[in-house]
Amino acid sequence: VPIFDRPFSDIAAEYIKLQEARATVGEITKHRAVVVASIIRAQLNRYVGSTQISLITEERWKGYPMWRRADAIVRAKDQADEKKEDEKRAEDAKARGEPPPRKRRTVGKDGKTIPKARTASGKVSDATIRYEMTIFRSVMSYAASKKFISDDKAFRGKLPLAKVRREEFTPAEYKTLYEAARTWVKGTSTKRDRSVWA
Repeated sequence: VPIFDRPFSDIAAEYIKLQEARATVGEITKHRAVVVASIIRAQLNRYVGSTQISLITEERWKGYPMWRRADAIVRAKDQADEKKEDEKRAEDAKARGEPPPRKRRTVGKDGKTIPKARTASGKVSDATIRYEMTIFRSVMSYAASKKFISDDKAFRGKLPLAKVRREEFTPAEYKTLYEAARTWVKGTSTKRDRSVWA
């Protein structure tokens, strides 16, 4: 009998295999299985991956939105700092008359280059957090169904982020839409069309 419970990352890996098997037989799409695996590896394992599955409480689940937003701000700052550092290195090389330094590559355990992540904005939408928390809850329900935790440890409550609406247009987005519409109106071919849309 193991002295300690298995960590969340082990249970999540089993859950990923289950989703891949479901995708193989057509219960879910392959894209959904890939997205679930990506969210577990990129976000949930960083949050609770090394924590024993029985020690993850509902309070920890409800604390995920705050952690996720704080983590996004830190990652955006790190990316900005890294970009400044790369630009400084390129300027120094140019001043010395050397070719610019090669861009950094992230290499995985298998030796393959990991694609560069999107530029972090420091903001995470409610819809994204809600989707990730749904997967978090699904992993915990899977653990309860396999008796790794008791049934009362699985998260049953409502998701704390109930509103899933798009935020209003930013000024930059509105300007882009307005300019595109004006270009389209100016490009109309007849005088009658112009009078209708002017």
